[in-house]
Amino acid sequence: MPVNVFDSLAYGRGLDAPVAPAFYPGPVPVRDDGVARRSILDWSPAADPDLPLLRSTVPLAARRPLDPARRPGPRVMSLAGFGRTGARSLQGGPTDVHYSFTHWDLLDLLVVWGGSSAEGLIVVPEAPVVDAGHRAGVPVLGTVFLPQREHGGVPEWTDELLARDDDGTFLLTGRLAEAAEVLGFDGWFVNAETQLEPDNGTSERARGTAAEMLAFVRDLGPRVDHLVWYDSMTREGRIWWQDGVTEENREFVARPGGAGPSEVFLNFNWAKRPGHVDATLARAAALGRAATDLFFGVDTESHGSASAVRWDALVEGGSPRGSIGLYRPEGSIRQLEDWSLEAFQETEARYWEPAPAGARWPGIGALVPRRSAHPLPVATTFTTGAGREYHVDGEPSGLGPWHHLGVQDPLPPERWAGRGHGLAPALDFDRAWQGGEALRLAPATEPGSVLVWRGPAGDLPDHWPAEVVAEGRAVYVLEVEDDGGTQRVALADAGPASGTGSWRRWSAVVPRAPRGSVTVRLEVTGPEPVLVGGLVLGEMPGTPPAAPTGLVAVRRPDGLLLTWDRDPQVHHWEVLVAGRPVGLASGGAFRLPAGTERAQVALRAVSARWERSSQTSPRS
Repeated sequence: MPVNVFDSLAYGRGLDAPVAPAFYPGPVPVRDDGVARRSILDWSPAADPDLPLLRSTVPLAARRPLDPARRPGPRVMSLAGFGRTGARSLQGGPTDVHYSFTHWDLLDLLVVWGGSSAEGLIVVPEAPVVDAGHRAGVPVLGTVFLPQREHGGVPEWTDELLARDDDGTFLLTGRLAEAAEVLGFDGWFVNAETQLEPDNGTSERARGTAAEMLAFVRDLGPRVDHLVWYDSMTREGRIWWQDGVTEENREFVARPGGAGPSEVFLNFNWAKRPGHVDATLARAAALGRAATDLFFGVDTESHGSASAVRWDALVEGGSPRGSIGLYRPEGSIRQLEDWSLEAFQETEARYWEPAPAGARWPGIGALVPRRSAHPLPVATTFTTGAGREYHVDGEPSGLGPWHHLGVQDPLPPERWAGRGHGLAPALDFDRAWQGGEALRLAPATEPGSVLVWRGPAGDLPDHWPAEVVAEGRAVYVLEVEDDGGTQRVALADAGPASGTGSWRRWSAVVPRAPRGSVTVRLEVTGPEPVLVGGLVLGEMPGTPPAAPTGLVAVRRPDGLLLTWDRDPQVHHWEVLVAGRPVGLASGGAFRLPAGTERAQVALRAVSARWERSSQTSPRS
């Protein structure tokens, strides 16, 4: 179908699912358009009946550099939209048209971008996105958006955001901090762009509002783990993007005593004149700010990896002198003539992976160090969090097209780097062992290998197990390279992976414990194409998880809300109706459509190895 993913089903049209809220800072606008609007003043996250759906309970994982010898260097922030402001599903959805981001090893902060004058200005991130980010060790932030007048913004919204009570306390800093704490995300991105005066000039009122905005930011900053300020408002109260640090915005960049923004997102024209980046870095240093706290904005909303960027003004010796702020990286989808999961993977690779020498867009992976939150042991089925079908033990489940970022598996960096004979590695979205896809390799009459994992060694002993689930006649060899050298082990046929089908398990024992950073390649030689559906490195429980407990079904006007006890050892849950999967969950709740028969509902847990528990029915 023709692509405009920003207006597609995944961006809100036709989804019958609960959505993440977006709020106004004060009274809601009254409009006769059928849109339900909410004020944050009337909202208590802990008392919200949708709290089980709204809350992420996945803790933020620790990360380690994949190349410890490379200096920590710059960071990367992504301002990405995962759906229209008023239509961001809390439980995935029945389409594969979605921004299923997977390059977490190249990202340090994710801002769930959104906000509109028509739907809400304070955007709470959806729980599946927070779950996926936290598993990868990436903090996830919501957005506070005050739009320009030409986009429907009004100064009254700025006043309402900055309102104080009779004691002089800001009404909303505590409310915003409470939302982040209760719902399990990591902070806020503040984007104040509403012109305070009609001509965007300064005035006594505008200067007073700017002073209040500065006080607001310094009050909110210490209350959350991350507070990002966007380079928009000046000390005079004008909306005047400085594209750097200047006398006009230095107070908003400073962080005296830890009060103020933890990071600053600079507007996009930082290469507008020679020496501007140098001056910005010098002024930031004089304020006590590290260069890595400054995120130099790169606008890719319209053109993705075809965007023109003056990298030469920022990059020196192959490394940026400050951090990189990516605005709307999902804009790479606009480069597609037609949507397909395969085409999406290709355009994402062009955006994130290193490009050939001399390319105008270098690829983010060429500029910054990679970090991983997945030390060994690890298991993956290469599931990206979207598919044309959801597979169970090699068979289609009947769920059909789907997306759910919280169901995503860890994926290797530098995909899919090969050696030797060309295996033409790519994800296959038509066949899978589990989830939505498998790694497809071309026939290889001579040995060829593909990188299937890279990450920290973890704490494995000598003689650790490795397993591959694959379909196809071939000779399989694992090559494990780490700080102690390279080990090659042949994988032996360990029998069928399930009672039916042609998927088989191939296993080996790796003699020496891994050290440092580990790179694992799968070498394949055989006369026919191969599908790799699973990889387990190290000892992980191979038994099914315990059946879910505490399952309750509550009938509501908007559907049947299921809640259950969340088990941190479970990868995700499958929601069944009449024995067939109809939905997926990474938290402890799911809402089924109104009219669903309670007696037909069941739930089962899925482990990191995609072993399944027995089914549980709702309590009477």
